[in-house]
Amino acid sequence: MKRYSFFPVFILSAFLVAGCCTEHKGKEVVDECTLNPASKGCWVIQNVHFDTNKHQIKPESKTRLNNVATVLKNNAGAKLNITGYTDSRGSDEYNKRLSQSRANSVKKYLVGKGAKAGNLSAKGLGEVNPVATNDTKEGMALNRRVELSVQ
Repeated sequence: MKRYSFFPVFILSAFLVAGCCTEHKGKEVVDECTLNPASKGCWVIQNVHFDTNKHQIKPESKTRLNNVATVLKNNAGAKLNITGYTDSRGSDEYNKRLSQSRANSVKKYLVGKGAKAGNLSAKGLGEVNPVATNDTKEGMALNRRVELSVQ
């Protein structure tokens, strides 16, 4: 596996969005994208878990976030947007507030692990841009996610 001196792009999910490498679809891949440092990339953190209607990060999710925090500490100039999403339950206004709280929770956690607060922005978008159907419990769980994108 190649290691880069610039900020690497990580994919932590089988669900990819614009800007991510697609050759690894369906696999959890770390640090194998060959994008240059100026490229926009993303991390979709599928396994950052939240209870329904909660914004507290569940303990089993912290290992993934610890890995992200390590990368951020090792690449002090890296700037990320943290975007939170919800499933379709609840009103649009409620879901935007909840997704903002989830994005803020991830930012706070990363800062607590040594990332620079000024390099992280957090925004909640509610239920927009679903990656799965909201007609099943499994689909709703996949839509409750946090994405990190390089600024």
